[in-house]
Amino acid sequence: MKPTAAQKRRFYRVAQLPCLACGGWPTEVHHCRHECGMSQRNHDQIAPLCGGCHRASTFSRHLDPKEFAERVGTDLELHEKTCELLGES
Repeated sequence: MKPTAAQKRRFYRVAQLPCLACGGWPTEVHHCRHECGMSQRNHDQIAPLCGGCHRASTFSRHLDPKEFAERVGTDLELHEKTCELLGES
């Protein structure tokens, strides 16, 4: 499913936050994969990660999810931190 207009606005807000792993910029939106069932993406469960921490370095969420979760946090923890930073918690 495509994101709604409201979800796209939230994507923009999340992308303005620093990377939750390293504090760097620019960031991109990571779709957290907890509570998404068979779906690959839940557009409401997102977190900001820079390109390296998200998908491009050996220590990244997509290349080594177990190590990333141990060092930085699980997808649920990333989502909760994002909500906190946005003032949504």
